[in-house]
Amino acid sequence: ATRAQRRALTLRDLGCSAPGCTRTPKWTSVHHVRWWSRGGTTDLDNLTLVCATHHRLIHQAGWQVTIRDNQAWWTLPEWLDPEQTPRRNTAHTTGPPPHHHHHTDTPHQSDVPENTTPPTFASPPPRTSAADHAEHHNTT
Repeated sequence: ATRAQRRALTLRDLGCSAPGCTRTPKWTSVHHVRWWSRGGTTDLDNLTLVCATHHRLIHQAGWQVTIRDNQAWWTLPEWLDPEQTPRRNTAHTTGPPPHHHHHTDTPHQSDVPENTTPPTFASPPPRTSAADHAEHHNTT
């Protein structure tokens, strides 16, 4: 991202965009919502600020981000949130959240939990490797 894009993201996201995260912009990096390695563009509508912890959760634990109405909306993996409810961070704002315009593909403000605290565990249950699985089931 360019310096101008980083400044624009700082003004828009005010810090890490993950719900409940209070990390300020200086503790964040720019994340491509549609990953750059998968053809994502370096445009403001495809970028958000994330701290190191939440960047790892996106890449390693299946957390997802979308940008709608110039805001980052997070969806936790199904094993954490079976309803797959999009959430946004309001930890950096003071006063009432910005007005939400009605769009059919955008959650209504009243339908989306605000400032939802992330779960205390940060990654899915550990997976066993094929070797561990074979060793555990070895009958010889």
